[in-house]
Amino acid sequence: MTTILAYNILDPSWIMKHAHFLQMGGFHIHNGESMVVLYLSQFHKHLENKKILLPSITEVNIQDKSKADALSKIVVVSQTLWFVIQCIGRHAQGLALAQLEVTTLAVISCTFILCIIW
Repeated sequence: MTTILAYNILDPSWIMKHAHFLQMGGFHIHNGESMVVLYLSQFHKHLENKKILLPSITEVNIQDKSKADALSKIVVVSQTLWFVIQCIGRHAQGLALAQLEVTTLAVISCTFILCIIW
């Protein structure tokens, strides 16, 4: 659906990043004192009815709202590598791994594969 949204918007400055931003609830409408999140169907409906204009947000502005800065990514990768190295070391010494550790290794493996594919 993101691909459809990105290519159906008439403004050529809108890219896939804008579509993802919309799908994750990044656009809001302020109704007096309350704030309503715009989702895909509502966004299209309001655009067609000309109740809203197409937001003019740049890719840089969207990226600025990201919570994943370089420091947090370095910390996460370091902790993950440390955990994997510890598990490999324990396995090499013939020590058992807890079921939680094995499950965590499986999640790490799947996440790593997704990061490569993405």
